[in-house]
Amino acid sequence: MGISPYQVVKPGSKQNIMKTKSYNPSPLEVEFVNVIESLQQNINEKLENSEIRSFEHNIEIDNPILKANIIDDDGDKHTVILRVIQKPDDF
Repeated sequence: MGISPYQVVKPGSKQNIMKTKSYNPSPLEVEFVNVIESLQQNINEKLENSEIRSFEHNIEIDNPILKANIIDDDGDKHTVILRVIQKPDDF
């Protein structure tokens, strides 16, 4: 059973307190989406039979989404969707 980020814990308690206060979306989730989006050229270099033509993102929502619009060697269009979820602090 966990504790909420604002629960008072007695000094010396072995319970951990979450330090991150914002999870909806968290700054780490948003940053992660932005970093992946910035790596489009690097990802394309590693894809063998397709190419990312563009990204679309929604970083305003909890668990931000990154959509990769891809075209393969046959000219078929595909979409790969990544949902970024930060797990609450474990430490």
